Amino acid sequence: MMTEDQRDEVLRTLHEDLDICKNLLWTVKEQILDNDISNYPIFVASSEVLDLGKLVVDKESMEINWYFMASHLEEFAIKQIIAEDKIDSFRKVYKEHLDELCIFVMTENSGDFVFLPV
Repeated sequence: MMTEDQRDEVLRTLHEDLDICKNLLWTVKEQILDNDISNYPIFVASSEVLDLGKLVVDKESMEINWYFMASHLEEFAIKQIIAEDKIDSFRKVYKEHLDELCIFVMTENSGDFVFLPV
């Protein structure tokens, strides 16, 4: 579990990165929706490349803090990152944030969902 200070630092760096790559992430979100891949696109932000989703933003080449991988609810369910009994709750929360990016932030100690405006 993150401390409040750690969470604040994570959110600060995420906002910095989104200032640079939000248009790209929003375009990827629209492509996932438009191509009927999923109605629930999720971006994974991590300090290292994970075997989750597809890498869409390389922090090294963009000189930012986070790698961003594009994924979706169905992959999170298959990999049991979201428990089966929590899927409906996730969908409800997601629909309340349609104009935001859903980001699963992976840190050394935990993973947590945040919804950030573009």
